[in-house]
Amino acid sequence: MTIIDIGRGSIGQQQAGEDASRGKVVEAVGEVGALDDSVADARIFDVDAVVDLAQQGYTIGEIVEFTSASTAQVEAALEAVIPGGAASIRVALRSRLRAWAAHAADDGWQAAESAFGIPHANITRLVRSPEQDMALSAGEEPEALRPGYLDSALSGTVLEDERARTCVRCYAMGATLQELGDRFGVTRERIRQIITKHTPWSTTDIGRTLRGMREAREREHREAVQAWSLAHPGDTPESGARRLGMTEDQVRELLGSRRTNHLAPRARPVSAVRRSDEQILEDLRTFHRETGQRTASAFAAWAKQRGVPGNQTAAIRFGTWNEALHAAGLTTERGRPRSALGEDDLWAAVIAAVAAPDGGTSSAKADAWLHRHDGAPSLTLIRQRLPYRWAEIAATALAVLRGEPIDLGEGFDDAWRGRVTAPRTWSEASPEVEPAQHLRDAMAELGENLTMARYRSWASARRRPTAQTLLRRTGLSWGELVREAGGITGGTKPAWTDAHCRDAVQDFRAARPGGGSEAYAQWARENGRPSLATVIKRLGSWSGAVGMDMPAAEVMDSPRAREKQEQP
Repeated sequence: MTIIDIGRGSIGQQQAGEDASRGKVVEAVGEVGALDDSVADARIFDVDAVVDLAQQGYTIGEIVEFTSASTAQVEAALEAVIPGGAASIRVALRSRLRAWAAHAADDGWQAAESAFGIPHANITRLVRSPEQDMALSAGEEPEALRPGYLDSALSGTVLEDERARTCVRCYAMGATLQELGDRFGVTRERIRQIITKHTPWSTTDIGRTLRGMREAREREHREAVQAWSLAHPGDTPESGARRLGMTEDQVRELLGSRRTNHLAPRARPVSAVRRSDEQILEDLRTFHRETGQRTASAFAAWAKQRGVPGNQTAAIRFGTWNEALHAAGLTTERGRPRSALGEDDLWAAVIAAVAAPDGGTSSAKADAWLHRHDGAPSLTLIRQRLPYRWAEIAATALAVLRGEPIDLGEGFDDAWRGRVTAPRTWSEASPEVEPAQHLRDAMAELGENLTMARYRSWASARRRPTAQTLLRRTGLSWGELVREAGGITGGTKPAWTDAHCRDAVQDFRAARPGGGSEAYAQWARENGRPSLATVIKRLGSWSGAVGMDMPAAEVMDSPRAREKQEQP
């Protein structure tokens, strides 16, 4: 006998004639569910609700009774959304419960209800514990919100009134008053009265208990998914769903920002295939044979006519334009040496970044991880040297972690896997530096008037984050970030003081002894110091400004001083 049948035999009899048409709808739905396993009314068969009940430890029989669907329908619904279906859910729950018990204090299984958001009766059944402190004696008032509060309502052993037992059990399993009223052809207020007046429980206490358990269940699910993610970097969400007894959608949602540790980024369409290093070198040789030239501008024009990458691509790939010419055998001059890291090292760095707890498959997360490890290559170098798009690079790293085949052509065999997964020391992660601190360090060397171009050159030489990276992390404009770091920007009129001007003149004379006013004007522009006009305005004249910084003997011996002394 199902809940629907009991309802028609009790509440339905009391309300007969009050709403006959609604009773016929309920009866028709029950008949369809019983006769045709392939049809289920959406009002009484919600797949999400079935999954939630199964993840609370309810048996297939109890879920069938709750939904009035058939056993085949419930089993098929669970199999469709969770690999392994109900059996997978039970195994995963039992495993997590026993792992919890191994580290928990001697609180017994009742404490697990608050930790997992699962009714105590279902927990004891899942772990097959001999503890049976789970039912209230008849007539005893239940204590709201204590562990096991819902056990007697779910077991139905306390109540002799069958209709009250049905209502309170269904409500304790998560049905709303409106849903019960619609099922039985009565109002939601009537259902509330039956539960409140004819059982030891109140709808308020049951509802509060269910909300608390739902929050605990969501918290435990999130912690379980995060623990799985850390233990199995690169594994698929489908595999996580099978291990955890959850749907794949649940796993994806609960992963949060760690989705990038398990999913490759979406590949963007490209209009052309990226040329390899050897193809670029062959382009350089062909250009030299046809034109006899070796300048970057001539190659740029030649490359544009033939639709191949220009001089900038060659310079980026090989470090400098001269280094590219040297690699092609067209000059003996050498530019900046290319990175000593080989392609295997670059692949190994990507795999380490994807697998790291604070890494991921997104370029932003990988870039941040690489920057925190001094021995690792930069993301820019990886993208320059590996002839693939980032989506392909990240997907390949995931395939290596999962042991899946790689579809990038020849050379990506077991020997290659062994080389790129061999242990490497990327150095310990350096502490995260706030973006403004990078600018303060730059201003300590370059001055307070820091432009993006000057910071870019400074950061490149010192392996600091690029200006674009800092702007992306902070969400600020360049001017706002400079001002946050205590500097001034081109759009802000510097509040130069006399002290600023005197210090600037002193620094200039130390850097360029004997330099005049024109040399200072150029030096000030290059170093973000007070302009020549500002110095003259604040200190009276250039000679006066220089005189403030010169010893008295040096001032008297200056050309201007001697000229004045010679005048009559």
